[in-house]
Amino acid sequence: MAGRIKKTLAIALTPLIYRMLKVILVDDDPVTHFILENTFIDEAVEFFAYDSAEDLLENVGYFKNSILLLDVNMPKVNGLELWKHLNENYDISECKTVVFTKVVDVQNAFKKINNNLYFADKHSVDMKLITDINDGIK
Repeated sequence: MAGRIKKTLAIALTPLIYRMLKVILVDDDPVTHFILENTFIDEAVEFFAYDSAEDLLENVGYFKNSILLLDVNMPKVNGLELWKHLNENYDISECKTVVFTKVVDVQNAFKKINNNLYFADKHSVDMKLITDINDGIK
């Protein structure tokens, strides 16, 4: 009987594990960190926040099955330079990227490197947007 309970528990927990999203934020704005941490606190999300491109690159080895939230204006290495570096040095084919900009010229510069991304205002990011992007709706 104990084996059956374990099997049932494992089956019940499998959908929760499967739905766990990995969201990675790269932004030097502490307010954005605070807002998004609170947005995802009660959701099935593994949330990682980094203050800079350098901090991200020192701590993240892979981007598989993740959603990357990327600010454009950061000191030292900006979002566009980071996007170029990620495309040249990492397998980001299974990473969905959201860039925080509404400026068309900036969007086009990102698309020239790799157009597999989304654009949004950083303060409009919510669980619905993340879910839609993960599901390929946006």
